[in-house]
Amino acid sequence: MQNALFKTQYGQANRTLTDEIKANFETSARTSIFRSGPSAPMKVLIEKELFSKGSSINYGKGRYNHDTDEIREATGHCVGYDYVFLPDVELLGTSYTNLFASYVVNTLPIASRNFVWQQMSDCTKGVAFISARTDKIKGKPFEDGVITNIKTFQKSFAKGELLTEALQFFPYAVEIKGKSGFGIVACSHQPLSEHILKHAK
Repeated sequence: MQNALFKTQYGQANRTLTDEIKANFETSARTSIFRSGPSAPMKVLIEKELFSKGSSINYGKGRYNHDTDEIREATGHCVGYDYVFLPDVELLGTSYTNLFASYVVNTLPIASRNFVWQQMSDCTKGVAFISARTDKIKGKPFEDGVITNIKTFQKSFAKGELLTEALQFFPYAVEIKGKSGFGIVACSHQPLSEHILKHAK
């Protein structure tokens, strides 16, 4: 039901950056936390060697560059983009061999999340790896997530839900085997490689 709402209420091609979406991006930035190293989803992808050599973007990178540095080491190239912390929109005009977004979609309400999914789809010529929280999050119910005690939006993705959203914007997507607390999907506009498929759930 929630995924049907996501698709029918906001459509699949939301490319209009409204004041509401801008405000949601500003709020989402408050969820960026300090890390002394790469994120947990990044560690999974590096361990499985799922990135290909070539142009890469860390979309919604947050305050720190640990994940960007890891991708650059694995692929030979990576730029970071973040609406608040590194808002170079010219970076979004390029199609990338690898796109990575860690804990981005779970911090945005439906309309803003739709905008981000569409933007990530437009940026990807190879494979996009999208991770999101699946753990229990406390807060006051709002849309398909909650408003936390620090007034940010968070969504915990139920089983299969992240994959369902990915397939609204990419014709090919699979869930990647990982660890508890978060999910990862690999998404593409072309059939995914056997190397990626062998790590699918």
